[in-house]
Amino acid sequence: MISLQGDESTCKQTKDANGASCEWCTVGTSDLCLNSDQVQIAEQVGASCGDDSLEVEDPYDPSCIMISLQGDESTCKQTKDANGASCEWCTVGTSDLCLNSDQVQIAEQVG
Repeated sequence: MISLQGDESTCKQTKDANGASCEWCTVGTSDLCLNSDQVQIAEQVGASCGDDSLEVEDPYDPSCIMISLQGDESTCKQTKDANGASCEWCTVGTSDLCLNSDQVQIAEQVG
């Protein structure tokens, strides 16, 4: 469950389809309410989730992952990362994500 509505307080009260609590995350310049599977992926690409007190600098280019929030598979495949490489559309768990090649490798490790 990815939510672009609400706030941190609402997110913490939200449960996913399995009844698990959701977490508030900051990905780039966007705040999102994510389930635990999505949090694991988001943290791999530099997101700060939950009660993280440290500012985390994005270890990867956010160009592709940001398309996940706004676009679809077609938009993703037309997008290039900061190095000019094409983005890839992936399904990770129950989430469709637009990722660059580094992020794809991390997502494949997660499942």
